[in-house]
Amino acid sequence: MIRFRNWRRVGNSVTLVALLALALFPVTGSYAAGQGAGTTWHKASKPPTGIWNGITYGNGRFVAVSGDRSAMYSSDGVAWKKAMTPGGHWGSVAFGNGHFVAVAFGSGAGAHGMTSEDGITWRSLTTPLGHWMKVIFANHRFVAVGGGGHAMYSPDGTTWTVSGGVPNAFWGSVAYGKGKFVAVSNYGSDPVMYSSDGISWTSEPSAPTGYWNDITFGGGKFVAISAYQNPMYSTDGITWEMGTAEEGSNAVAFGGSIFISVADSRVERSTDGMTWSPVANPRKGYWNAIAFARGRFVAVGYSQSSGKVMYSGSLR
Repeated sequence: MIRFRNWRRVGNSVTLVALLALALFPVTGSYAAGQGAGTTWHKASKPPTGIWNGITYGNGRFVAVSGDRSAMYSSDGVAWKKAMTPGGHWGSVAFGNGHFVAVAFGSGAGAHGMTSEDGITWRSLTTPLGHWMKVIFANHRFVAVGGGGHAMYSPDGTTWTVSGGVPNAFWGSVAYGKGKFVAVSNYGSDPVMYSSDGISWTSEPSAPTGYWNDITFGGGKFVAISAYQNPMYSTDGITWEMGTAEEGSNAVAFGGSIFISVADSRVERSTDGMTWSPVANPRKGYWNAIAFARGRFVAVGYSQSSGKVMYSGSLR
């Protein structure tokens, strides 16, 4: 069952993925994929309980955040420890400028963000009002997008400013590549918007309409995946074409020349972002987010009341 990613139950669920390189940009193909990456998947050893919605890598560890007001961290994506966080339905986490930043789903003003240098000890951040779905770090700044036609940016992850010119759509994810930020929406008349700086945005209504859950950049392409239809791809974030996949997906990542998308107890892979094929025998679970770092893909999610993590590829 593919779920509409942005309508998970607030408070019990509610959700991708910003990965990073050694300094300022998200991880894409900084490492070659380790042996078996994207094809053979393993179950992590007893991850903490939680509805894990977002994952990233930085400062020598994977860090994931949960809709159940918690975080967890791991040096290898296999053995995990839980960390307590300020209250918040955390949906996404990114790393940049030496610290992690997470954003939350919220309907009132106040602490809809948090930050940590190590992914273990967290402190609250006050952000602009918004139902924040995804945060990334690229081009020397954090950029976050969310529902109700909202986007915001910050040079340090602490002081945030609302972006201008954002179309009134439910923005579910954002990625960076080829000198621009590109965001996709779950619904609304504007399926795509783009920006050179994350501050001022331009809509692209000619892009295919769909319930776009997540977007990534790799191999010279932006690739967006949907809950209910085939993925789409673009070399510039403006002109888009449809790819082919067996079913819809919840989250997507690029690493080591491979695109991987995850859904409910299903994984698909692609070498070009256009043609996708299912991976045999993936681990069971409702997979919400995926990251790639050091030759390894790591996906997080949940199953009933249990936290779920699976990984693929040898660590480098």
